[in-house]
Amino acid sequence: MATDHGIDRSWCLHAAATLGRPFSVDDIGSILGEPLGPVLVALRSAVDDDVLIADGSLLRFRDESERQAICSGVPEAMQGALHLRIGRVLLQRGGAPADAAAHLALGAQPGDLAALSCLDAAVAQAVLLSPSHAAGPALRALQLTDRLDDARDARTVTAIHAMVRAGRVTEATDLAQDALLQPELAPTMAAQIRLTLSRVLFMDGRPRRALDQAEAVVALPSLPPDAYTEAELARLLCLLAEDDLRPARAQAEAILAGLDRSGADGALAGALGTLSMIAWRDGQVADALGLARAAVQRSDRQPLAARRLYPRLWTASLLTSLGQFDEAAQLIRAAEHEIERAADPTWEAAPAIFRSQLRVAAGRLDEAVAEDQAGLARAEQLGTRFFVPAALSVLATASLHRGDLLDAERQIGRYLTQPPSTRAVFGPATYLWNQVRMVEAQEGPARSVQSVPAAFDDLPPSLLLEHPSAAAWLVRVAASAGDLRRAASVVARAEQLARDNREFPSVTVAARHARAMLDRDAAALERAGRAHTRPWAQASALEDGAVVLAHDGDVERSRQLLGEARAIYEGVGADRDEARARARLRGAGVRHRHRQRSDRPLSGWASLTDVEQRVAELVAEGLTNVQVARRVFLSRHTVDSHLRQIFRKLDVGSRVELTRLVIEQASSG
Repeated sequence: MATDHGIDRSWCLHAAATLGRPFSVDDIGSILGEPLGPVLVALRSAVDDDVLIADGSLLRFRDESERQAICSGVPEAMQGALHLRIGRVLLQRGGAPADAAAHLALGAQPGDLAALSCLDAAVAQAVLLSPSHAAGPALRALQLTDRLDDARDARTVTAIHAMVRAGRVTEATDLAQDALLQPELAPTMAAQIRLTLSRVLFMDGRPRRALDQAEAVVALPSLPPDAYTEAELARLLCLLAEDDLRPARAQAEAILAGLDRSGADGALAGALGTLSMIAWRDGQVADALGLARAAVQRSDRQPLAARRLYPRLWTASLLTSLGQFDEAAQLIRAAEHEIERAADPTWEAAPAIFRSQLRVAAGRLDEAVAEDQAGLARAEQLGTRFFVPAALSVLATASLHRGDLLDAERQIGRYLTQPPSTRAVFGPATYLWNQVRMVEAQEGPARSVQSVPAAFDDLPPSLLLEHPSAAAWLVRVAASAGDLRRAASVVARAEQLARDNREFPSVTVAARHARAMLDRDAAALERAGRAHTRPWAQASALEDGAVVLAHDGDVERSRQLLGEARAIYEGVGADRDEARARARLRGAGVRHRHRQRSDRPLSGWASLTDVEQRVAELVAEGLTNVQVARRVFLSRHTVDSHLRQIFRKLDVGSRVELTRLVIEQASSG
């Protein structure tokens, strides 16, 4: 390598080209094992010949094609050795485990125990810091390992774990199933593989198969306590997904009572969360909320890497239903941060979907849809179908608010194609709510009562809790259909729920709204409109009051309430309801010009929503998508979705073109 005049320049360029990124003189010296002086002379010669250029304190190739040509010209006998040397240097220096793993994976050979050991170390670090780049090297390490090698089991577990964290769920599932067929697999390794497989199967909407894997772990003797803890969590989740609440409650209570062999915080958090969900379904709001908060506290006592549940999201869902939007938003942000730090792809889509539910409840439909579409796309990309029905319910709800019945019908249809087990935990009440509203919008009140009797006769408490305007709406529809018995039954259910949960204003005002609707009490309807926390519920109660006032002859007061209701509907983008309120105002002699959503052009700057315009402006300022997300309090995936819509509407293909258009728009304004 060295010559009488120093170091052959080609060796330095070979090393630099193989390294593949900007480098320092010290990098090349360490890779080649040569003193810095001769290396510096060789690299300076390459700079003088315009092969390399300085980039701050680093050097890089002036032309990428030339770098690739030099790299491909490295003698085959040297390539593996160079990659191994580069990988070891990067690993020793720290800070670049993914790069180190990639080089070691290229250089390692079967039977090279030292190289494989280095690769193991690099993969272990890369899985935590850059899981998407760790999966390939982890799989390569497994492929290079003999079946009789004692390290094979550990490398199998690592490869499966890395692929799950990288979002390569299908490949991880296949590898796990193949590994479990090997008779020589150690019990502890088999347990780890089964637990990972259980988690993946559950998120893919196959809880029965996931439960089988968890049960198999529980049956194994002498495992570490953490393995039994995770198995108990898996069993609880699977029972909930199967809508098998009695054994789920029994198991959760046994864990809390200490009757189960696993008393770790993880199992306790899962048990508390399970009982919270059951209490919510039973209409026990205080118990549900208290248990959910306790689950958060227990979960926080676990190491981040050991968490399999994120109870802040469930707690946020409860608070969203109760109209406590600020705290719900804080919890979702905290859960999102947890999931990001844990690099847990199985829950990566969830925060956007839970946030979209909050946006709908707060009357911010444009933001809700963008957030939800981003979460839905991520869930479908990662294969975490567990969250898909909840996302589709949000889209259907938004479309019904907007009066887009075709899209609502499409989303409800997509919902029904999902595995039933994915629909049992999050959102079954919302589906029922959307279904009955859809039938009423298409076929009228009488048909909705006949077609969806469960919404009237077997009214689940969770429907009334999650949708505060639902009770009054059901009363209105039943009364319009001439079915006063069912209308009175809905009121009775709402009032019983309110008596059981007196300390929660959203529950009591919903019952008062329903009672006032049945009694046709205009003053009580107006009071309900002032007390509701959700915009759509506010407008609905005010409109109900206006209708009663008009019937009673108080036209002027009716107009006032209708005007307020119309303005709220317009503000939240509830186009169908806003159109109905405007029609009633016209019938009362009031004319009001309104720019409908359909008036917005399909392309150009004016076609952008307010949120899209703000995102475009921030991108034009040079902010990254992550920085934009922090500025506008959205997730990065939602900003990605907004940016795609912006590019489409403005017919641009780059951030540079977008910046130019934003500047032109600002100048013309």
